Amino acid sequence: MLHRYAQEPLSLRRFVGPARAFAQQRRPVRLLDSEASAIEDVSCLHTLRDAYAARNFLGASVGLVTERQLAEQGVPTGTRLVIVPKAQFVQEQTVAALKAARAGGLAVGIIGEWSLTAALTS
Repeated sequence: MLHRYAQEPLSLRRFVGPARAFAQQRRPVRLLDSEASAIEDVSCLHTLRDAYAARNFLGASVGLVTERQLAEQGVPTGTRLVIVPKAQFVQEQTVAALKAARAGGLAVGIIGEWSLTAALTS
């Protein structure tokens, strides 16, 4: 058992290359992953899951973008649409990054009545 325990991490290393390639794949559609919104309202996670399933079912290559990524790096290259699924509790930097990206021609889709509606329209 100890031998198998030591060998398992080594065998998992075989998948590092494919996993990295999958993670770095260009994705034209990104879903905003807002940790604060998920903590405050668990239905945010359900909406995120449903949006992912719907876009993935339609054949779109879907990825996630976090609030930290938006604040530090902006929208990932190759992204044409960012969907904000019921994210009501977000940082000011996230709103600023989405406004700047939208001004640059990026489409921003909003799901949910309270999801950044006032922040993005002002």
